[in-house]
Amino acid sequence: MQPKKDVIIGETKGILKVQATSQAVAETILNISGDSKGTAISIGFASSFSTGSLTLIGYENQGIIETGQQKDALKGIASGGASAMAVASATATAIAIANDTASATAISSATAVAQAIADITVVGINNLGKIDTGEGKDIITGEASAFAVAETFTQSLALAFASTNNNGEATALANAVAAATAQATATTIGIRDGEFSLGSGDDIVNAIATGDGVNIGIRDAVVYGGKGDDSVNVVATGGGVNIGIQDVLIYGDQGNDTFNLQNGIGNILGGKGEDLLVLEGHFVDYKFYSTDLKFGVHITNTDNGTDLFISEVENFQFIGEPSITYAYTNLHIIG
Repeated sequence: MQPKKDVIIGETKGILKVQATSQAVAETILNISGDSKGTAISIGFASSFSTGSLTLIGYENQGIIETGQQKDALKGIASGGASAMAVASATATAIAIANDTASATAISSATAVAQAIADITVVGINNLGKIDTGEGKDIITGEASAFAVAETFTQSLALAFASTNNNGEATALANAVAAATAQATATTIGIRDGEFSLGSGDDIVNAIATGDGVNIGIRDAVVYGGKGDDSVNVVATGGGVNIGIQDVLIYGDQGNDTFNLQNGIGNILGGKGEDLLVLEGHFVDYKFYSTDLKFGVHITNTDNGTDLFISEVENFQFIGEPSITYAYTNLHIIG
């Protein structure tokens, strides 16, 4: 009997909402008569600080997963958002009334401060152990997406009223200050941690991270390609910092492997076969260093944070010039 195809899917969604609200009220009313003098002072102060954090994981492995034969699939999807709202309201009222020859002074001051901080981390696949896909054309996909919204609302109102009858003197002073700050951050990681062993077959690893903050395709992981024409594909995109891989080791082993990594930090060892590395931008954006061509080449790009050590990878392409394929020797000689 034919072994069954394994399909493992985990999905998580969530929203983090953090709100800080502060309201300060100060009110002074002074009404005197005769030949007297009076001063009345009212001070109101209010502050509010609120913070929250949330981690969402689409699929988490804490042990060893072995999918065996057939075209197996493992997918982790996580999506979420962080919302931080700070609301501050300050109202100050000063009323001074002097009758006859009296002297009246009313002073009122109100200050309201509000601060809200929200932080969310979204991970497609969190691998605390080992995932071994065995034989077959297997697909591993980690997908994370997140948004971050920060909003502030302030309202300040100062009212001063002074009134005299006959020869009186009246002074009214009112001051209201409202300050609000809000910060929302989002980090997305397609695949995080652990060891991935792809075994035999033309296997595929997809890591997708999309969001408003820091987006990382693969972080702190080791990927062993094994036999077959394997491919590792990374997409990190959004309005913030986009990192293809971070502290990752990829070993293609046997086969014509493709590493579409965008950018990042790590070690890429192609192994046997005609392997291809694809990076963002253009060839001229990168610097290439090598003390021994047979050993490997160091590729850097300070603009996008790339710092890669490459060995046994025969071909290179850049997304900005997809029709051109550079050979390993071309990179060494030109760089």
